[in-house]
Amino acid sequence: MPCHGKLDILSYKLSSYCLALRPWTFTASVTPVLLGTVLAYKHALFLTPSASAPDHFSATILALTLLISLATHGAGNLVNSYYDFLLGVDALKGPAARDRTLLDRVLAPPEVVNLAGFLYLAACAALLALCRVSPARTEHLALLFFGGMSGSFLYTGGGVGLKYFAGLGDLVAALVFGPVCVSFGYLAHSGRHASLLEVPLVYSLPLFAAAIAVAHAANSVDAFLSPPRSRQRTVTFNTPLQLRVTTFAHVIGPILSAYLYAAALLSPYAMFLYLSITRHSFWFLLPSLTLFKSLRSVKRFSQSLNATSGADSRDSYFLNEVIRKFGLLFSVFSSVSDSYSLSPTLSNGKATAYHSRDSGGDHGYLPSPLRISTFNVENIPYKTAKLNFEMGVYYVLACYLAPSKHMFQQM
Repeated sequence: MPCHGKLDILSYKLSSYCLALRPWTFTASVTPVLLGTVLAYKHALFLTPSASAPDHFSATILALTLLISLATHGAGNLVNSYYDFLLGVDALKGPAARDRTLLDRVLAPPEVVNLAGFLYLAACAALLALCRVSPARTEHLALLFFGGMSGSFLYTGGGVGLKYFAGLGDLVAALVFGPVCVSFGYLAHSGRHASLLEVPLVYSLPLFAAAIAVAHAANSVDAFLSPPRSRQRTVTFNTPLQLRVTTFAHVIGPILSAYLYAAALLSPYAMFLYLSITRHSFWFLLPSLTLFKSLRSVKRFSQSLNATSGADSRDSYFLNEVIRKFGLLFSVFSSVSDSYSLSPTLSNGKATAYHSRDSGGDHGYLPSPLRISTFNVENIPYKTAKLNFEMGVYYVLACYLAPSKHMFQQM
């Protein structure tokens, strides 16, 4: 029995550590590394087509780059959880807090700090091993690694907290999960630092835009779709830093947030079309298989803001315009008609009001007979991340299938 008791405690601890790492977010760091690896492989085939395939690919390098990326990402998640708890951000969100590891006392703060330190050390150890097997120069790998690690730590930690200042956190996250990770995976395999500003940066732009969509969706949910007490434009904490939490969503408001989310989520498809034309390959249109889902996500996001953000009549009008425009575009790609209207439901010339259970009052206008209870707005960031991962997998596959001579002949 004592043995079974110890095993149960160990199993609980391991599951708690896994929960604290937020592994469902790891797709954001896996896809760019895979893309960088595929680009390095295809570029090597373009430069030396007579060489055999194993000469252009190393499973050891891929495993080490994935380990470094995942360890750094997990440590960044832990630092984010720790500082959000320390500064009271999670307590302010209440039930809407997405990470409740520390809030529900699943783990103690020292345990989170120790685990984050262990993961950073593991990433550094993996970097040393990578430097021994990679053809890239050590200083170039270290530059990208410590740049990404600094971004993961300073996102909420280090007395800076870029997440708490308008737009900086979103930009840093998008840079790390876009150009930095793609360039790191590319450089580790190819070792060609001269091409660092050409191949990986150009092909990482769709992932950069997708990362902005995920980060902005999370901030918009916190700013407009969470319980009313967490919708303050700025929040000042009684700490030595006196931080004022102001995300970019707070600054631009719900109207521009809807437009920004749509632009970030849909702009990769324009990039795919551009690549298919300039690289003479229809394979780059493969990620467009997710366009239908992206348009639906944009419409639901706009509807959620319209129904729960507490926008005034003028704001509601512009949000309705967002929904109508994307609803029309959505209907072009939809072969099956929706069971609900694409435009706001009107009654005697006025939009139907939505009654919030949290506040006991009206929070705006309901854009369709679909009630918000059938679509959990708190899941918007997760659904956006899942959608972007699916799009990213198609994109990596497209880069692998596209002819090498067309992908790099203009670089």
